[in-house]
Formats: sequence, C-alpha cells, structure tokens
Amino acid sequence: MKKLLISSMLLFMLYSCDIYKGEIYFYWQFKVFLGVVVVLVLLIALVRSVNKDEKRNQARYKKEGINPLEIISTVTYSGGHPNINDNINPSVIYKQKDELIIAYRQFPNMYPVAKGKIKLERIKDIVLDDATTIDTKITVGRILLVGIFALGWRKKKKNELAFVTIEWSDGRFKHSTIFSFEGKDAMQKANSSRNKLLKII
Repeated sequence: MKKLLISSMLLFMLYSCDIYKGEIYFYWQFKVFLGVVVVLVLLIALVRSVNKDEKRNQARYKKEGINPLEIISTVTYSGGHPNINDNINPSVIYKQKDELIIAYRQFPNMYPVAKGKIKLERIKDIVLDDATTIDTKITVGRILLVGIFALGWRKKKKNELAFVTIEWSDGRFKHSTIFSFEGKDAMQKANSSRNKLLKII
C-alpha cells in the first residue's frame, strides 16, 4: 500500500511540472497537492501527540487513584478557599482518595494542576444558587474573600449566571467555596456539576 502511494505521488509530481529553458516549473495543482500533504502530516502528528498525552494521563490517573470520568470540568473557581488567592478559569474538580481537589486545566488532554483541597468529611453542604439568590448572600466579608470578580457578577444578565457553593469547615473556620457558571445554560451546567459532586462524595 505504501509503495503504491509513493508511486502515485511520484507520478503526480512528474505530470505536475515542466522544464523550460533548463528551469523546473510546477503547475498550481502540485502546489495545492503539496499543501494538502503538509496539512495531513501535521494533523497526523497532532493526533498522535494527543493520543500519547492521553495514554500518559490515563496511567497517571490510575496511579494516583483518580477516576477521569468523575472529573467535573467547564467551571470557574471564584473564591472561598483559604489556600487559593486567585480565580481559576478554567478549573476542574475531582475526587482523589478522601479529598476533593480544585485544579487548573487549560486543555482537556492536559493533566490537572492541583491548587486546593477539601477533605470530604469536612463538607457540610453543596448549594445551587442563581445570581439573584447569591446577591442576597454576598456580604462585605465575602466580597473581600472573592475579590473584584464578585462585583462583576452584577454586570451579567441574571439568567446567565449560576453558582455552586461548597460549604465546609477546616475544624476552626467555616468556608464557602464558590464556583461560577456563565452562559444561557448556566443553571443547567451548575445543576449538573452539583449532582456529580453529590455522587462522587
């Protein structure tokens, strides 16, 4: 099959060029063909690289006791965790042993970078809110905790924002760790993420 492909390419090249006054000229068909070949080679290399990363990640997930099917993605960490000072977008949430991990993951094939942890036994409640409900909950203290991002919530349309709040305690202090969802299906995504969280913990 490879020999046939190479032979066909050589024949195409021969019929796509001409020699005039000792110089080789290529027809436009050859340039198009060459462009298509380059694009295909790049696509194949990209697919192989992604598959390689995926296999490496799967092995690491297994080694570290993480179920990749339980990773909750497309969320934005907004604030409320004592060890995370900045917003994380995009972030993911997953269970690892007896902890809930908040991590940063820019691409689906990228291994998540853990930023904060919550002991499962410390979780008291997981609350679903829309923008109107959470507006009534935001106090001066919470705005300081969440940062300027909290003030930006009010600029969005009410029906395009939804929140999942994990209420937990570290034994000394109570924490409200907030994740936000944006877009027309924000409430649906937030509800789906809350349901997944309830199942994995």
